[in-house]
Amino acid sequence: MTAIDIQLRIGFLLFDVDSTRSLRYGASVVRDYLAAISGPELIAPARIIGKLHADLRYDD
Repeated sequence: MTAIDIQLRIGFLLFDVDSTRSLRYGASVVRDYLAAISGPELIAPARIIGKLHADLRYDD
């Protein structure tokens, strides 16, 4: 396994928007569920996961 292979795998596991096992996908799903639960008023966990989702989306 080369360094490039490892970087590609890490990138896939973190940022792939379509892979249900990626951190970015999971953060998106959790964000949507928390938004549905909290309604228009954001609760602290929704803000935290929203920031994580944004960081993962724009670090891509």
